[in-house]
Amino acid sequence: MKEKLVGVYWGRFNPPHKGHLEMIKSLSKKVKTVIVVIGSSEFKNEKRNPFSGAERKQMLLAYIKEAKIKNVKVVTHKDKGGYFWSLSKLITGYKPNVLFFPKNEKPELLRLAKEKFKNKVSVVTFKRTGSLSSTRLRNAIASNKKWEHLTGKSVIRLIIKFNGTNRIKRTYKNSKK
Repeated sequence: MKEKLVGVYWGRFNPPHKGHLEMIKSLSKKVKTVIVVIGSSEFKNEKRNPFSGAERKQMLLAYIKEAKIKNVKVVTHKDKGGYFWSLSKLITGYKPNVLFFPKNEKPELLRLAKEKFKNKVSVVTFKRTGSLSSTRLRNAIASNKKWEHLTGKSVIRLIIKFNGTNRIKRTYKNSKK
């Protein structure tokens, strides 16, 4: 069955971390192609979205290459029309068989996705393991704590290249005002 399955993994990946990579690895073993969708790609230099969609895509591509995962395509997607508008456009454009959502996703979004797409795609939930999140990574950077162990070497290099540590600290400082 793997030969025909195309799966979509949606997230902000702001920035990508080891949990994201483990999920991509896991999904890549279950489907022929994994399409990783970077949502909210139009936002940057904000507390929740310090990196642009293009920067996040560059980080993810480098991280996937570092991990030697072959069957992954990374795309950016603007959320301008709302969540389900975005999903509908994605499904029309890539024709996936499966949508993957973390089980801790908002229950109303999962219910609506299952209802809206039941005849077009399967909606599969997966359990997030551990406490790793992009928020935790950004918080560590903003608090001058160790953060490098939370992500890959390629992502670390790009965060530094993009002046990401200073940008994150600045967005946290500005959001407290």
